[in-house]
Amino acid sequence: MESGDGYVDIIAASVNSDTVAVLELKQTDRPFGARLIAAQKAVEQIIEKDYASVYISDPLVRNVYAYGICFHNKSCSVVVKKLK
Repeated sequence: MESGDGYVDIIAASVNSDTVAVLELKQTDRPFGARLIAAQKAVEQIIEKDYASVYISDPLVRNVYAYGICFHNKSCSVVVKKLK
């Protein structure tokens, strides 16, 4: 689904749609430190490209979360920020 200034990787909503999670996925070939940096950049991408803007402006949506997830082999790092 196109949202804001591009395409978000995954959008998940609660059953009653009052909570929305916007997920941006990344992959790196470097270990732990690089995973955290890439996950943080993924959250920044959600904000900069307005992927969550339609949900933030919706009065029926009470909570909006941005998740940056970065994978390296079988490990991952997750950064989350509450946007609304």
